[in-house]
Amino acid sequence: MKNNEIEFWRRFYAWSIADWHREINQGLPFLGSLNSGYLRALLSELCDEEIADFAKAMVKSGIRPELQQELGLTTTNTDRYYHDLYMRKWNEALFTDPLYKKLERAARDKVHVATFKKSISMALAPLLGTEFDDIEGWKVWRYVNEMGPWKIHTIIQIGDDQLSYEQSVFCGSIYLLKQCSLLRWLGLSAGTEWGGLTNSDIPYVSETLAKLIDHFINALQKLLENVTPE
Repeated sequence: MKNNEIEFWRRFYAWSIADWHREINQGLPFLGSLNSGYLRALLSELCDEEIADFAKAMVKSGIRPELQQELGLTTTNTDRYYHDLYMRKWNEALFTDPLYKKLERAARDKVHVATFKKSISMALAPLLGTEFDDIEGWKVWRYVNEMGPWKIHTIIQIGDDQLSYEQSVFCGSIYLLKQCSLLRWLGLSAGTEWGGLTNSDIPYVSETLAKLIDHFINALQKLLENVTPE
């Protein structure tokens, strides 16, 4: 890995930890839109020092081992403790969180998928433009944007009661980030998905997605400063 790529990841690692604290200090504006009652409960049990350790542990767990080595990071017993704590709470939530109730409500108030796509594309137009490519059918589409020498691919996927997204930053065959999203940079999951959605959720979820992508793009402007593919 080249020095400028390592520098980008040093910045991205620090930013991801800082973004954990932003999310917590602001009352979980993005995470709260997901099925995250278990996470709010977990954080309420931790003091400020423990939250700092938890944030570092989760972000670190989302970085592949060879890249951790490049960055001089090591997985400590504290990291393992907080990662195991999160996974335990997550597994418990599968049976206790109100997601099942949301799914029942979604079955009664089904999403009009075409309306959903229109709402999302309108919300994203000021950020990503009005042009996109449908891939794998019209329920999955991709925006292509540029920031200096880097391309940014944003892929949106919708279903009957679901929405997911991912973003990649690359130049040719050099990828700085691949399939990145909120839960991935926070180290919570490989992907970010809203589930159990209803027709009445469409405006709120579309607006939240737009704010989230805007937040990430604004961060990229600083993270990519003086980072070139050469």
